[in-house]
Amino acid sequence: MLSASCGDDDPPGAPLLPAGDASVTPPPPDPSDAGPITNIDARVPMREAGSITSPPPPPDASAREDGSVLGFMDAARVGVALRLLTYNVAGLPEGISSSHPEHNSALISPLLNGYDIALLQEDFSYHPQIVGASQHPYVSPPYTGGNSLGDGLSFLSGFAYSDFQRDAWLDCNGVLDSGSDCLTPKGFTFARFRIGEASVDIYDLHTDAGSAVGDQTARAANLRQLAAAIGARSLGRAVIVAGDINARYTRAGDTVAELVDAAQLTDAWIELENKGQRPATGATVMCSADDPNDPACERIDKFFYRSGGGVTLHPREYTVEGAKFVDEKGAQLSDHRPVSVIFDVFKD
Repeated sequence: MLSASCGDDDPPGAPLLPAGDASVTPPPPDPSDAGPITNIDARVPMREAGSITSPPPPPDASAREDGSVLGFMDAARVGVALRLLTYNVAGLPEGISSSHPEHNSALISPLLNGYDIALLQEDFSYHPQIVGASQHPYVSPPYTGGNSLGDGLSFLSGFAYSDFQRDAWLDCNGVLDSGSDCLTPKGFTFARFRIGEASVDIYDLHTDAGSAVGDQTARAANLRQLAAAIGARSLGRAVIVAGDINARYTRAGDTVAELVDAAQLTDAWIELENKGQRPATGATVMCSADDPNDPACERIDKFFYRSGGGVTLHPREYTVEGAKFVDEKGAQLSDHRPVSVIFDVFKD
């Protein structure tokens, strides 16, 4: 059975309000030229600047088919197979969230260990439970912007990073309506990761939700702001962008294609699952209504990338991970199904 819309619907989302000046800043220095890595989670010791060796694997880690160790890849190889996950964990307070984060967050945590970097959205009220079973040695610093729930963006990583920044969107729509996106400071994060011998800039984002005209106007402004930041901070560099973009190529009024073109990105789903063809506005993307994890569906949780700066990124595998992230009764742990991509990362 085929359906035109078996991907996750746009959820009410985690609402947010611009906080402070989110204007684009000059490109941060390359970590190979920097001093000690800063902004590393206090739970683990900082490593020497410029180190490109992988963190040691956890003691109970099991071997993968490619010979690497579960959780963190062997960075001594010339090419590194990098497993990334993007996941909206629906972490608004229980009763407000459209999921059950009070129960589910602790179940999500150990499942994140199967990925070298997990990029999360709506990680609001249950962050201790989300990271509680993590074996990743690096966690993004907490949000420190005031009394709000924060921007909900976080990551867990097996690789060291530097130059971490948070940016709030300058535009949002809705305070007590239209997804209430102006109640918290939604936006994007930036960090520069050392993946083996390669340096890669990674952005995690969560845009304005909803399909009303005001939502789409704010979301288009969000994506323009992101494209400008990529142009300023990551000029000529390898980039991965992932997150809950709340937009589709096929929906009139959405501007995914404009972001891709402006930042010179490639969509991993298009390349691996849609025969390299960008869906036209209003087009029907057919996928199985019997399989909610069908990778043929266009989803609002996306991965984009580009090579640059002497680093080649090659996406190898795209997976909708809904079958893995379930509770003891087989129900989803969030109102989104996580998406993963394996990138081969090569230093040219």
